[in-house]
Amino acid sequence: MFFQWVMCTGIWLVALVTQLVLRFHPDNDNNLNRTTSVPFQPEALVGGFLWTTGNLFCVPVIKCIGLGLGMLIWGTLNCVGGWASGRFGILGVKASLPGSEAKNFSGVALCVVGVIMFLFVKSAGKKSKLEEESPGERARLISSKQIQDSNVARLKSHHPPPSPTTRKEDLDDSWVDRMNPKTKKIAGSLMAVAAGLLFGVSFNPVTHLEQSDCHNPQNGLDYAFSHFSGILLTSTFYFLIYCIIKKNKPQVIGQAVLPGLVAGIMWAIAYGAWLIANTNLTQTISYPMVSTLPGLVSALLGIFVFAEIRGAKNLTFFGLACCFIVGGSVLTALSKN
Repeated sequence: MFFQWVMCTGIWLVALVTQLVLRFHPDNDNNLNRTTSVPFQPEALVGGFLWTTGNLFCVPVIKCIGLGLGMLIWGTLNCVGGWASGRFGILGVKASLPGSEAKNFSGVALCVVGVIMFLFVKSAGKKSKLEEESPGERARLISSKQIQDSNVARLKSHHPPPSPTTRKEDLDDSWVDRMNPKTKKIAGSLMAVAAGLLFGVSFNPVTHLEQSDCHNPQNGLDYAFSHFSGILLTSTFYFLIYCIIKKNKPQVIGQAVLPGLVAGIMWAIAYGAWLIANTNLTQTISYPMVSTLPGLVSALLGIFVFAEIRGAKNLTFFGLACCFIVGGSVLTALSKN
């Protein structure tokens, strides 16, 4: 939770710089004062809320089913959800008909088949300490843990608890680690689906603003500050709730500050480019193109770096699913003409 809040702070810093650049960048009349071209749009805050809410699921998804499988599921549904919003006019977005209906629907169908195939891929994920041990050793560890808990309970009545500290073993143990493998896969898949759908409609408020009034700015970057402000506000709200639940003792990791800011800055730059792509290509075309590559990169990391997907059968299903998704995304993009 703390990492997400730091990341969202980095995102908002990029939005602030973008707003200043747009404000003082000369327009066609060499006028440096462009305050009327970059107004704050409250409706765009909703898109930030949707994205941040979906992003909350990402860490549990990775813990349950792994980075590669998780991101490919939510990335593909992000693609399909964004495409459907633009194609059929969902949630305030006007329908945008492609040049070739056959290519468009065939491409989306291939993406859906790819998602179904991912359900047959078994990810190693992150095993808890008990899962890594043999049955005999597991029973011994459980018995030892019960004795330790009993001793700790007796000592608490005589000694005050130590001051809270953030330890690695504390961070490793969570509600996800206490789930059995089958429950992990089901919960992780459902959370990945929810994240993908929320990501898929997060652009709808901005697109609605562009389409609803010709006097509204038609440059996607003009909405970046409003959209990213919604991301920071929502993340701050969730972090405050987390602090209340933890009784003002949140897990704060100092080493996560710099990586979180860098991740937020990188994400914001890419997301800003996506805003421009949506304006110039429409969501029907841009979503399949933009949402595919991150999933493939994460999949490669999941295989070659984290070793989450192993075995000839799993790799075969995984490779076929990737081919379906890439082919479907390319075909959908080609349907513009």
